[in-house]
Amino acid sequence: MSKYPTLKLVRNGVPLKKEYRGARTPEAFIEYIRKQLENPLHEFQSLQELMELDVWLNQQYPLPVPFHFPFHTYIFAGYR
Repeated sequence: MSKYPTLKLVRNGVPLKKEYRGARTPEAFIEYIRKQLENPLHEFQSLQELMELDVWLNQQYPLPVPFHFPFHTYIFAGYR
C-alpha cells in the first residue's frame, strides 16, 4: 500500500480531480498544500521583469522562426 494516507483537496467546495502523486510524508504534504495556496497570478513590477520572463520562455520553449516574435513586438506594435 503506497497510496495511503490519501490526500483530497477541495477548492471552492469542489473536489479537485487531479490526484496527489507525491511522497507520503508530512513534509511533502505540507509543501504540496503550500504550493496549492500560492497565488497563481504574478504581478510584474517593471517592463524589464516581464521582458526577462519573455527571454526565459523563448529559451525554454522555442518556436519555429517564422512564428516567433519577441514579446516587445507585441507591446509596441499597438503604439506605432
